[in-house]
Amino acid sequence: MQRSLLLPGLVSLLLVSCASNGGTRWEPTVGLGLQTWGNHSEEVQLSSTETALAGRASVDRDVAELTFGVTHSTVAGEATRKDWFAGVKLALGELDSSDRFNFGGDGENVDELALGGMVYLTDNATWTPYASAWGVFTDPASPNLDTQTSLALGTGVELAMGPQFALYSELNYLVPLSDSDAKGTLPNLAGDADLPASGTRDYSGLALMFGIRARIGLTD
Repeated sequence: MQRSLLLPGLVSLLLVSCASNGGTRWEPTVGLGLQTWGNHSEEVQLSSTETALAGRASVDRDVAELTFGVTHSTVAGEATRKDWFAGVKLALGELDSSDRFNFGGDGENVDELALGGMVYLTDNATWTPYASAWGVFTDPASPNLDTQTSLALGTGVELAMGPQFALYSELNYLVPLSDSDAKGTLPNLAGDADLPASGTRDYSGLALMFGIRARIGLTD
């Protein structure tokens, strides 16, 4: 997946952030997060001339995420309430094949481009819970797997560390919307050589993210 796809969206968001009107504030926002826990699995339907196999197996996923976008806030006197955030997110890391199905070995790089945002649920200035929704496009580095489209739904909380910085913790669940065409191998119980197989594969699961967000270039 070409990471340059982020540039048009990022430029547009920064241009929008320069405009504001009475009672509202548009703040360019960047973030960096790391997956601190995950529980993911893959569902596979592979077939070959000699065997057919379908099943689910756990996989290891470990990513870091970069976020770019705009936070919309409402200003009432000296108080400021964060309303919502919209932007793009790029996750970089590793997504391993399970032991049951082999799609090119362990430690395969994975890129995820996401479009979406968050809605803040309260006006608490210190602890601010939110709900998030992202459309995710996963591009594994393995040539044996194609792109998967998913929906990531989550909930989290921001802890203010000053007027512009906040730590966040978020739990999200990745729901596949499309399968990825897959090519792999299956153990051959009747011989030494593994059997070639092709079919479909998708992965889903929970991830706990922890990171920091910064709202820059405050405008009134």
